[in-house]
Amino acid sequence: ELIAWCRERLAGFKCPKSVDVHDRLPREAHGKLKKRLLRDAYWPDPAAQ
Repeated sequence: ELIAWCRERLAGFKCPKSVDVHDRLPREAHGKLKKRLLRDAYWPDPAAQ
């Protein structure tokens, strides 16, 4: 449903191919989001980016 909404309103190259829903996002002790852990799930090798 979310991807269909995006297709109606956004240019094709801006639409996500998939959407992952997480119950919880990884955070550091002081509350900052651990972006690297999320990124590594999709691009495990830094050279692949």
